[in-house]
Amino acid sequence: MTVLSFRSVLWSCLGASFLELAHAHLEERGIVTSPETFAATNFDFVVVGGGTAGLTVAARLAEKADWTVGVIEAGQYRPNDATIDVPKNFGTAVGNANYDWIYTTVPQTNLNGKQVRHPR
Repeated sequence: MTVLSFRSVLWSCLGASFLELAHAHLEERGIVTSPETFAATNFDFVVVGGGTAGLTVAARLAEKADWTVGVIEAGQYRPNDATIDVPKNFGTAVGNANYDWIYTTVPQTNLNGKQVRHPR
């Protein structure tokens, strides 16, 4: 039996059109996604790390209209990638070297030498 949540049905219906709209909004706001353009741009601030804290800091800095803020994050820019953008695909990137750093712990003594995966 397959149970679909309202959210998964909504995302399936919106699909590419929603993602295309979001990408167009990035370009409209002057957000740089090209590594070459980013490297050639002078910023007042560069925030390293696009996680929750990094994006919060960047958003606060960007409130001042005459400041330019760059955010740099590890990994590839993947616009319209269903593995990342569609909520029903949560977890499918784990263990896939194209998305996951595939970190493991050192062998754990109390786990009989087992290494534990640490998805990132």
